[in-house]
Amino acid sequence: MRWVTQQPGITSAIIVASRPEQLDANLRAADMDKLTEQELAFMDGAMLVMIVKNPINPAI
Repeated sequence: MRWVTQQPGITSAIIVASRPEQLDANLRAADMDKLTEQELAFMDGAMLVMIVKNPINPAI
């Protein structure tokens, strides 16, 4: 979630939780410090791999 909220033009994130533990994890992520440039680059690379593997439905 921290990566999502640090993307240009993003002002909020929609979270979904079906168990209390998931909500707790999401809330902890919201309280985290901002990601470093190195962490952001790593996450950007991971997302690029997902998009290249499945360009029609990058969510899979």
